[in-house]
Amino acid sequence: VDNDNAFYFAEGGVLFQNYGGGQTSLFCYPAGKVGESYTVPSHVVAIANNAFESASNLTEIILHENITSIYTSAFRNCTGLIEITIPESVIWIENTLFYGCSSLKKVNLHNKVEEFIYGAFIDCNFVCELIIPESVEIIGAGSFRNCRNLYGEIRLPEGLKCIGTEAFAYSDNLSGNLVIPQGIADIPVNCFNGTWLGGTLTLHDGITTIGTGAFANTGLKGELRLPKNLEVISHEVFYNCDFSGNL
Repeated sequence: VDNDNAFYFAEGGVLFQNYGGGQTSLFCYPAGKVGESYTVPSHVVAIANNAFESASNLTEIILHENITSIYTSAFRNCTGLIEITIPESVIWIENTLFYGCSSLKKVNLHNKVEEFIYGAFIDCNFVCELIIPESVEIIGAGSFRNCRNLYGEIRLPEGLKCIGTEAFAYSDNLSGNLVIPQGIADIPVNCFNGTWLGGTLTLHDGITTIGTGAFANTGLKGELRLPKNLEVISHEVFYNCDFSGNL
């Protein structure tokens, strides 16, 4: 990068975008850059779209509290990344942020995260307990889809307002009871399909719609009580469940 370029500069082989006032965005970390650990410089306030994509040599990326935004697919296909801590200054987990991070074992989240956007952790290889912060209000479509080594119960936050299609689909190592929070009125298509939870299901009376295959292949059991305000129940909603008692 030319030294006279007012918009971009390089530091240690990494490209940054100048925001002015001493603030920058980390624009591109070269995929083939050598080194297992990288500490994001303190002048960085944002991680750009796809900034670390396919940086497969990295096992550790150290983020700091000056960072307020981490954009779409920033860590996509970082196949060597093992663990990462999201700063408290970041409250949205963006689209496909960790897509294809096949070695990722743990993401440390704080209790200020409000939203998981589409496919935030799709196809990740976590070998850890699923813990969703109580601060989360939105779980986007496919957020935890096909995270096949996640274990434990799906404990949805009491303040959850929206949950997307296939949010937990095919994450088949999860188990236990499932309680749908009061703020959820619509349970979308294939939301929990293939999770094989094997526990009980608690639905509240404010639920109006249950989409196709929403609880299919979950092995949920016990007595099923349908919400009194339910208006739409689609195909194969409870396929391969094991409910008993009166309906």
